[in-house]
This record gives sequence, C-alpha cells and structure tokens, in this order.
Amino acid sequence: MKKSAKNENELKVEVNEVAEVKEAEVKEELKVEIRDKKEKKEKVKKEKINLPNLLTVVRICLVPVFVVLLVLEDLWVGLRYIALGIFVLASLTDWVDGKIARKKNIVTRFGKLMDPLADKILVASGFIMLTGLGVVPAWVTVLVVCRDFLLNTIRMFGTEAGVTISAGIYGKIKTAFQMITITLGLLDTNGLFAFMSTQGRLMGFGELLLNVGFSISLVGAVIFTVWSTIDYVRKCGKYIDIRK
Repeated sequence: MKKSAKNENELKVEVNEVAEVKEAEVKEELKVEIRDKKEKKEKVKKEKINLPNLLTVVRICLVPVFVVLLVLEDLWVGLRYIALGIFVLASLTDWVDGKIARKKNIVTRFGKLMDPLADKILVASGFIMLTGLGVVPAWVTVLVVCRDFLLNTIRMFGTEAGVTISAGIYGKIKTAFQMITITLGLLDTNGLFAFMSTQGRLMGFGELLLNVGFSISLVGAVIFTVWSTIDYVRKCGKYIDIRK
C-alpha cells in the first residue's frame, strides 16, 4: 500500500511538472507572439511614416497656402510670387519623394494612392486659380479636373478588385507639363499665344519667350491629358463592371 501511495505521489509530481512545463511553454509562446505583433505593428507604422509619404502630406498641406496667397494677391503684388515659390516647392517635393522612394525601394499602399492624388490636388488648384486670373481658358481647367475625377473613379474600381493602380508614364509626362504650365502661367499674365501684352503693346523678347514657353507647355499639357486618359481607360477600364 505504501509503495502504491508512493508511486501515486510520484505520478502526481510528474503530472504537475509536465503541466508547469507546458504552462511555461504556452506563456513563452504568448510572449513571443505578442512581441512579434508589436514589432510588426511598429514596422508597419514606420513604413507608413517614411520620408516620401511625409513629403506627400506636406505637398497636400501647401495647397491651401498657395490658393490663399493667390486669392489675396490684390493686396500686394508680391503675394503672387510667394505663391509661385510655394507651388515650386510643392512640385519639388513630388520629384524628391519619388527619387527617395526609388532609391530606397520604399513602396507603400499609402504612397501609391496618395502621391498621385496629391499631384492632382496641386495641379487642379493651380489651373482653377489661373483660370480665375484669366490666364488659362476655362475649358482646359474643366478638361484637367474631369480627367482626374474619371481616373480616380477607375482607381476606386481597381481597389475594389484588389488591384492598386499606380500612375503610368503618360500620366507622369502629363503632370510634368501641367506643373510647368502653372509655373510659367504665374509669371505670364497674357494668356495662350498672346503676342500682344495686356497693356496693348508688343511684347519684349523676354516677355514673348515666356509667353511662347507657357503656351507650348499648355498645349503639351492638353495633349498628354487627353492621351493619358485614353491610355488609362484602355488599360484599366476592364475593372469597371456595369453589371454589378
């Protein structure tokens, strides 16, 4: 009986030891899982708050500053040139964040979606303000804005289909032409191929060169706006299903 009781006690001790070992293993696994989740969360957070994405946010924040300065330009002519500086700075952030992203191979969903959106907000604001100033024809601004609405809609269909649609080469050329147009348009107040200045006199050489440069860039912007739209719809229109 004593031997049986001793064996029973030893068995209980072994069972308790096994239970304690398993409990310790489970606790350790939980700690590792929690640590892994924390590290993954921190990694995701770090990836989202990288320099290219930060520059994209800065570009969006500069847009209202740019618009307000042009709205208030009648108070002081220098505000127009400050607005030009803001626009150039915002445009440079687009070039810099793209260069950094390519160099460091930083690709995030935020960047794919928000970088082209930031460009569209900046460009649309520039064209709208230049139309208000009488520099860019209204139909060009309507074309630019409607194109962006159309492509954003197609991008939404692509997102629902699980596809992230990034900007193509023609879209990037279009954006470059548009930003050059806005930059020159803020310097040239005469309008499209206006060989007479707003004062009714012939332009000087520098003024004429500026106007021709602005006019050519505006024509290029219109051509690539239309062509990039056609190319985009041709490639991505398959994601639109009118039956759903």
